[in-house]
Amino acid sequence: MDYSMYAKFARAVRDRGIEPMADYAKSLGFTSVEFFDFVSPDWQEVVPSLEDARRYRAVLEKRGLHVACYSVAAGLYDPSAPNGIDAYAEKKLMQYVDRAVALGSPFLHHTITLGLEGMPIPYEKMLATVLPAVVRVAKYAASCGIACLYEDQGLYFNGVEGFRGFFEAVRAEEPSVGICGDIGNTLFVDESPVDFFRTFAHEFRHVHIKDYVPCKKEDAGSAVTKGGHYVKEAMIGRGMIDTVSCLQILKEVGYTGAIAFENNHEEDFAAGVRIGMELVDSILM
Repeated sequence: MDYSMYAKFARAVRDRGIEPMADYAKSLGFTSVEFFDFVSPDWQEVVPSLEDARRYRAVLEKRGLHVACYSVAAGLYDPSAPNGIDAYAEKKLMQYVDRAVALGSPFLHHTITLGLEGMPIPYEKMLATVLPAVVRVAKYAASCGIACLYEDQGLYFNGVEGFRGFFEAVRAEEPSVGICGDIGNTLFVDESPVDFFRTFAHEFRHVHIKDYVPCKKEDAGSAVTKGGHYVKEAMIGRGMIDTVSCLQILKEVGYTGAIAFENNHEEDFAAGVRIGMELVDSILM
């Protein structure tokens, strides 16, 4: 099983350096890592250049690790732009494609409508607005030999039907694209992750695993769902997500990609990793 260190990795690389974090990932039993960057002029990039990407890759490979995915939080919608597209975000995603290639990542996974509160325009209008930019990035990635992946995220392109409309529209224009199956994000549109996995698991190329528990608004780390429910992250398998059923679906479809640990819980991280790996092993191994 290819276990990928996602949570606690990328920002620590930026703050502490690639060598100690590669050693830490290896010590926890991870076989790969997932990098993360955020499209914002104020963001201090984890992978600032192609040179850095190549150096990171060399350090990781020396330790028997590889890059399973490069994830970028991006919002392509800009209501102030004539065409509704944030030109800066699109340009940065093109650059991140190049860095993904230099890292040796087979995928660039990026979000679409990050940071939108509510749904300021109808679904169909949002899809028509962002689709051209999404396709341009995907086609550029395909020309570079990697695939763009999309997850169930945000309010628009989340849940079974919300994601289906988006993914089918993109794939009709660029067949190389795939899905990053996030085991927790459908909670934020008050849908079961099991339904999302049952519908799309045969298309998964990468998987994010995490868990949540109900909480109060004032609790540290709380996040609110579309329906007004508050949740916060918990150890994998210890929360409200039916992780076992989701993993069983992965087994049924013969999933062989990486399992990336997006476990930003308050509890001990190393213990959470061990518990999560034991759970995944019990079903997929």
